[in-house]
Amino acid sequence: MSAVIAYIIEIILLLWVAKIIFNFIRAIVLRVRFYVKFEKLCTEKGYSITKNRNLFASFFCVSKKADFILCAGGTRYSVRLLTCFAHKRAYHFINESCYIRFARFGYILPMSKNINKIRFFESIKKMPLLAREQGDVPKQILLLNPSPAEVFQLEGNRMKKSLVRDGAEMYGWNVYSAKGFLDLLGGI
Repeated sequence: MSAVIAYIIEIILLLWVAKIIFNFIRAIVLRVRFYVKFEKLCTEKGYSITKNRNLFASFFCVSKKADFILCAGGTRYSVRLLTCFAHKRAYHFINESCYIRFARFGYILPMSKNINKIRFFESIKKMPLLAREQGDVPKQILLLNPSPAEVFQLEGNRMKKSLVRDGAEMYGWNVYSAKGFLDLLGGI
């Protein structure tokens, strides 16, 4: 009996490790795909880019400076990357200094056609600081790439129930997904 339990635990651990590896590889692929499209668009439109950090640096830590500065159509954009490895996460931005990450699981009750969601508290994360520059202050962009499934913002004393959409202003940041940011730059 104990051998069966040990075998089941081993399979569960292997599946858990496989999920972590899959999420990391997925994040790398999505980040590379974004950068390829981004650099192609910037070359076509003649935008100038100043890269301050490595392509994958935001996977490991939040920086005090922008990941890259973009000059497009007469506007400077200071862009910070925020990475969500697992796509079923929900990010709840509670103030300008931190956000809460929730794991989200769906289940179907018997005799029900609706998928119900349970959110489990996972961790509290620090928000990047807004750039405080002298003179020409660039537009602050918080780029979620890969992006989570849901993004909420605290409004008053309760969570806003609608998703934060591309271009929404939140605590001094303009929040975009990779696709939304590329659409913004393509329209300039």
